[in-house]
Amino acid sequence: MLEQLWSDPVWEDQPPTSLVHMEEHGEDEIEEEGEEEENSENEDESDYEDSSDIKDAEDKIYRYAWPEQDSSCFDEESAIEGQSSALFTHEGQEADDPCGDVVLELCYSMAIEDFEDGTASSSLLVYFSAVRGLSRPAADEYLRSHQFTPVLSRLIYCTRLIFLEMTLPRFPHTYAGIPARPSYGHLKRLMPIRTEKMCDGTMSPLGEFLSLLSYGRALSRSEGPVYHFHWSEDNQILSWDGCSHLSMANFRGLAREALRQATIQCQRLMFDWEPADPDLSSLRDRLSTAKSGCSFVTDPANGLNDAYLELFMRACTSSIDGMLKSRGQGQSLWNTEAAQAYLDAHDASLKTLMVLCYLDGGQAARISELLTIEHLRQNHAKFTADEISEIIKAVDAIPGLVRRQEELHDFQFPDASNEAIPYLEPPRGGMLGCPTCDYFASNKRDIQAYYRKKHGWENDWKKGGNIKKKLEQPRETPWIEGVYCQRFFRRRWASRWFQVRKDDESEVQTTISHEPREDVVKRLMRVHQEQVDRFNAAEEDEIKVADEKKEPSAWLERTGWADHLQKFKAKKDLLPLVAPVQEDEPVLQVMCDTFDRVANHAKAAAAPSTVGLAALYQIERK
Repeated sequence: MLEQLWSDPVWEDQPPTSLVHMEEHGEDEIEEEGEEEENSENEDESDYEDSSDIKDAEDKIYRYAWPEQDSSCFDEESAIEGQSSALFTHEGQEADDPCGDVVLELCYSMAIEDFEDGTASSSLLVYFSAVRGLSRPAADEYLRSHQFTPVLSRLIYCTRLIFLEMTLPRFPHTYAGIPARPSYGHLKRLMPIRTEKMCDGTMSPLGEFLSLLSYGRALSRSEGPVYHFHWSEDNQILSWDGCSHLSMANFRGLAREALRQATIQCQRLMFDWEPADPDLSSLRDRLSTAKSGCSFVTDPANGLNDAYLELFMRACTSSIDGMLKSRGQGQSLWNTEAAQAYLDAHDASLKTLMVLCYLDGGQAARISELLTIEHLRQNHAKFTADEISEIIKAVDAIPGLVRRQEELHDFQFPDASNEAIPYLEPPRGGMLGCPTCDYFASNKRDIQAYYRKKHGWENDWKKGGNIKKKLEQPRETPWIEGVYCQRFFRRRWASRWFQVRKDDESEVQTTISHEPREDVVKRLMRVHQEQVDRFNAAEEDEIKVADEKKEPSAWLERTGWADHLQKFKAKKDLLPLVAPVQEDEPVLQVMCDTFDRVANHAKAAAAPSTVGLAALYQIERK
């Protein structure tokens, strides 16, 4: 296969002038690419969020489209378009690119290569992935499962692009004898190769990658800690992860840095307004008061009732990041982006204040409990101070609960097959949703805006015409309808809708509001225990694999790296295979640049508006 590539006469000709050679890149860009390559093995996150149903994290269908926010992609696209004499004709059709056709054929041959005797490592692409499983730069150990899953995600993504470009090319590849895709029957051409070479469980490199990705993500959850901590001999430097460290001098400066950041954030939230210093000795505050809305700010004796008006006026009239956008003629609109940015800055300021209290307070502060007390005062004023204290103690005793806003950033929502949660509001029916992104909306305007932004959807209903006749005709939409959804919160983090299973209304009842008040702690513990029992019952119904921790090395046993790489020397034989191309390898430079160009063309053509959502859905499926 490689011999056929090298012996092709296309490399004997002068390389196209439009190719972007590596030596033409700036030093800064090369350094950034090197840093990204070195740090790629340390990422603890795959592009696919679920091992059973690979979604986007860079993970959804719209990742196959050309990202509008990526300036590097735009630069590449503009560079290609600017050299139309080499790659494109004036009619908008792609010109002959023999080098690209040869590289495309090589990549496709590797993607569909059969396994010899059923051994995955016999294929070239799987063998190369094993070389990428060596640690950098010493290559003295194999990457663990959580380190290798990002590499697998990138390999899966590029392989799918090759399949799509080879099966449904936008333009013909004349040198390789591949015609452009027809206007109809895309799935008819795609499904045979997808069923045979692109699904999990098939005897193909992509099937092996999908299987390894699922196993690696499952195994990473059961492994031990990702890294260990080590102290220096003088006990002054704490190190972890092999390259990160913290000195005691820097640690002692954390409080000073937290104070500096808190001051900057406060000035930002106050829009540089510095009111007169208050006399703290004259302020009246009663922490024992449980009245709803009670605060020292609203106490008339402190004279702070109208202080917010000055800040509100500054927030609305600020010329840099104000909350109002002028429409001319004395009219204005709320700037929702600026308002959301202000709320995010408020949350960041609270975090910094909490850190400052912990570092500079002399002992463990209870600022998180103060935030909880504020919530209980505002929303549960019927409870007495003693009951509130009991609730706080009971909640703190429950392990695994989410207590702060920042813990909701990576919140895992329930699966769509789960029943409705009885302690939330009853599920809302008739919702509209995206089946690949888990996004749900209550009206068509929001779901249309989401599909237009994320998936490049275009409304086939144009303005004008016979509206009545249009309504009578059947219309196909990419979103699903009639979904039942719930949500935990009405706003801020983890407030989006999530899908639940449709049940009888009698089974979805809120039972928490009719319990006696005097057993509030017992009720809290009972509710928590019911949720734990329900989760354990669902876990017992599933068939699980054996405990991987009991195996000497479950990950290496699954990958087989130790067996088929044992006869090679890592630094002498394997590391040169993944080293950057050198200046004395001009043909290899052209090949690498050609592969980048082929991948960029395939990426640009893999857009919903170009190839269609149906084909992208099938490419995405496992």
